[in-house]
Amino acid sequence: SDAERDGDRIHAVIRGIGLSNDGRSGGFLSPSAAGQVACMRQAHQQAGIDPEEVSFIECHATGTDTGDRIEIDSIHSLFGDAPQLTLGSLKANIGHTITASGAAGLIKVTGMFEHDLLPATPQAFPLNPALSKTRLAVLQQHRPWQQAHKIAAINSFGFGGNNAHLVVEK
Repeated sequence: SDAERDGDRIHAVIRGIGLSNDGRSGGFLSPSAAGQVACMRQAHQQAGIDPEEVSFIECHATGTDTGDRIEIDSIHSLFGDAPQLTLGSLKANIGHTITASGAAGLIKVTGMFEHDLLPATPQAFPLNPALSKTRLAVLQQHRPWQQAHKIAAINSFGFGGNNAHLVVEK
């Protein structure tokens, strides 16, 4: 309300934040699907947004077979086979930004909102085989983002099982 009152430009609204830690499960470098799902569920409950309303997820996308498979499984378990769900990862464009990857993902998503664009994810092909069991899409070409009401989510998963998930809306 302060931004609207002051006439500030609103790029996006963070509707929900979910945080979790995998604890002793899996090990320092091995992610846990349960921990990832817990933080995603928490963010969507806080936002009051059904996961089916999300049309884009900025993935953490470790670039490892195991890490990516676990993230795909986590997303699929919460979001199911939503027909309009596109996945992407900025790491395919600029590499891993380590502790800034969540902030970089948020900047990417706000740019997508501004330009009404679902961008391609270069260098993501061939896709992880875990995606073949889902209807989740990774784009080879840019596509207009046609939903009038845009909702995206951002995953940022870190060393030691620290998990963060944002739900943002235009």
